[in-house]
Amino acid sequence: MEITNDIENTLRLLSKVNLDFLTFVEKNPACLKRDNFRELEEMRNKLHFLQSWPTFLGGEAKKMFREAGVKLFDLIKSIPERLFQNDTRAMAAFYELPVSLVDLQMEGITRGRLDNLLARGDFILSPQGLKCLEYNVAGILGGHLLPLWESLYLKNPLVLRFLKEYNITIKNKNLLEQYLAHCMRTAELPVSRFGDAEINIALVLKGDAQANLGPIAGYLDKLYRELLQREYPPRSGNIFLCDFPALDVRDDSVYYKGRRIHALTEWYFGMVPPRIMKAFKAGNISLMNGPVTGLMSAKSNLALLSEHKDSGIFNHEEKQIIEKYVPWTRKITVGETTYRDERIRLADFILSHKDEFVIKSSLGLAGDSVHIGKSMSPGQWEERVKNAVLNKNWVVQEAVTSSSALYQHGETGCAVYDMVWGFFIFGSHYAGTFLRVILKKDAPRIVNTHQGAQVSVVFEVGEEDE
Repeated sequence: MEITNDIENTLRLLSKVNLDFLTFVEKNPACLKRDNFRELEEMRNKLHFLQSWPTFLGGEAKKMFREAGVKLFDLIKSIPERLFQNDTRAMAAFYELPVSLVDLQMEGITRGRLDNLLARGDFILSPQGLKCLEYNVAGILGGHLLPLWESLYLKNPLVLRFLKEYNITIKNKNLLEQYLAHCMRTAELPVSRFGDAEINIALVLKGDAQANLGPIAGYLDKLYRELLQREYPPRSGNIFLCDFPALDVRDDSVYYKGRRIHALTEWYFGMVPPRIMKAFKAGNISLMNGPVTGLMSAKSNLALLSEHKDSGIFNHEEKQIIEKYVPWTRKITVGETTYRDERIRLADFILSHKDEFVIKSSLGLAGDSVHIGKSMSPGQWEERVKNAVLNKNWVVQEAVTSSSALYQHGETGCAVYDMVWGFFIFGSHYAGTFLRVILKKDAPRIVNTHQGAQVSVVFEVGEEDE
């Protein structure tokens, strides 16, 4: 098991506990065998394959993750007002969308309501620092089963033995509890408006998705009622899993089986019936995230931050955040732009420097329509770039190389993996992270669970930093 200087530096930056774990592995070769982590097989399905080894995150790295995740998302949420003055025609022209669709997506939106959004920022920790790839702004973010994954690792005898021998305390906060707490906070205005004695939340999703969450439905409701008793005594309430047809709307208020719903989280990627939107615009229900999902998830938002970094739109601190965490990103056009202080003809420059860039559909999901120049032939790259210019709503981003770490591999052994971090941001609150890893030898490749990446749970350790 060779630990190079680069790997050692990466793991030390995250937390020295990662190096302690590798020392433990050397002393305990049983850690190299996948079969000794069979507890993790309980969560194996077509989408998630849990990596045998966890990852450890210390206070300093967590501070960096929180700053990057929260402050960049705050800047993205400011884009409609600061860059477009909420002019939906100007927004439609930039995002290459019909004005009517942008009007719909911005219905009932104020900056205060944007501050309630749920998001997951995807980042790479590179030799040049932490860099943002994109933000997924939706009620369904992937990784929502993180508390269950954590519990599976903490059932494993080898992991437990390591934690005991090195006297390590895990300090993770329950992601689902933070999710529910955020929903509850956003419900305060509708609750106060009606003077209700309870706070009810609807988690709205399709039947097949409900079936997937069915095993934890009772756990969610129990967790929510405990949270209510602790944070809002003596209020009561429930969280309901249902689909939109099960909701009634009367007098611009939303009900489920006769009980008023104060906050609604949709797992429909922003598609919400007009009757629910009417209640939202009336201020009678809090909605996360709703139609604005599409605009806030657009990868071209990072292009706006990158291109306007040195304008008068952002103050000094904001410019530093963009410089620090956003790789050079542009919307693909046939015109000119700047790259490292030089004027370039964008499309021509991308074509002639394919190994340095990645192109993406601005509205793509789950790694779809992402093309890594280094992994393509010149002919393939030329075809993709020309199509991107024609289709207009594409972005180019400077390729970011992941720092690497060692993880268990195969039936027995370990190997070098690349990493992509997912930071959960609820409003302006950093709620934690999880990690997707893929074999270094398979790079460059999209690090996505839909395309074969494994998940490693991240355990927070070290001194408290809040």
